[in-house]
Amino acid sequence: SGLVGSEMCIRDSIEKAEAILDYWNANESKIVYGGSQAFYRPSTDEVHLPEREKFKSTKSFYDTAFHEIGHSTGHQSRLNRDLSGGFGSQSYAMEELRAEIASIFMAQDLGIEPSEDRLQNNAAYIQSWKDEIKENPNALFTAIADADKIARYVSSKEQAYRQTKDVEYYAIVEETNAYSEQVYRLSLIHISEPTRP
Repeated sequence: SGLVGSEMCIRDSIEKAEAILDYWNANESKIVYGGSQAFYRPSTDEVHLPEREKFKSTKSFYDTAFHEIGHSTGHQSRLNRDLSGGFGSQSYAMEELRAEIASIFMAQDLGIEPSEDRLQNNAAYIQSWKDEIKENPNALFTAIADADKIARYVSSKEQAYRQTKDVEYYAIVEETNAYSEQVYRLSLIHISEPTRP
C-alpha cells in the first residue's frame, strides 16, 4: 500500500513538472531538444536541452530543465536580469548560482528528490561560487532571494495559466422553441487557446 502511494506521489510530481515545461514552451521560452548541451540562449529566448534519453535519470533531466528555465526568467520580458556576463565572470557565477538554487527550489516544491548527478555537479558549482561569495559575503543571500523569486515566478505563471485552462465559460442563449415560446438555454462556449507570436 505504501509503495502505491509513493508511486502516485512520483507520478503527480512528474505531471506537475511536465505542466511547467509545457507551459514554458508554449508561452514563455521555446524549449528546443537536441544536441549534447543544455543552455539558455537570450538572443533567441530559447532553452536548449539534450533529448530526454541522454540524461542519466528523469530527476537529472528535470534538474537541468529547471536550471535552464531559471536562466530564462532573466529575459527582459520576465524578471529582466543582466545576462550579459561571460563565462568565468562574477556576474556569470552569480547567475549560475541563482539558476541552480532556483532549480532546487522548483524541484523541491514539486516533490522531486535531487538526483545523484545534481549532488555531484553542485561540488563543481561551489568552486565557481566560492570566489564570488568570498569577495561579497552577501552574494549567497542575494542569490537565495533571487532564486526564491525565480521559483515563485515560474510557479505562479504556470498556476495562473492552468487556472485559466480549467475555467469553462457559459452563455445564456435566448431561443424560440417549437411552440413559439422564448426559452433560455445554457451553452458551453469554446474559446480557442491564445497562440504565442
